[in-house]
Amino acid sequence: MLALSIRQPHAELILRGIKLVEYRSRATTITGVRFYVYACKRLDPFMGLDFTPDDVETGVLVGTVAISHCDGGSWHLVKPRRLRHLLIPIRHPQPVWFRPF
Repeated sequence: MLALSIRQPHAELILRGIKLVEYRSRATTITGVRFYVYACKRLDPFMGLDFTPDDVETGVLVGTVAISHCDGGSWHLVKPRRLRHLLIPIRHPQPVWFRPF
């Protein structure tokens, strides 16, 4: 299963079902397949929310989600599911897609 690197608090908002679209610089062909959400170690400094690393998990796989369809750089997310146990990837996370195990 693939994993997608997403900075916090975006990863948390996706798992809560608040953020339904992920914006990237290019389209993806990976649709209809569940993938892990990797919460990056760094927080998004431009988010403007009062999240700190103590409020959200970082550096771990936090859940799974699927992309229903893609409109250019807009990836429409469906079926977010939080993992019961956080997973630490064995392989080094990449900026976008990577294989964690």
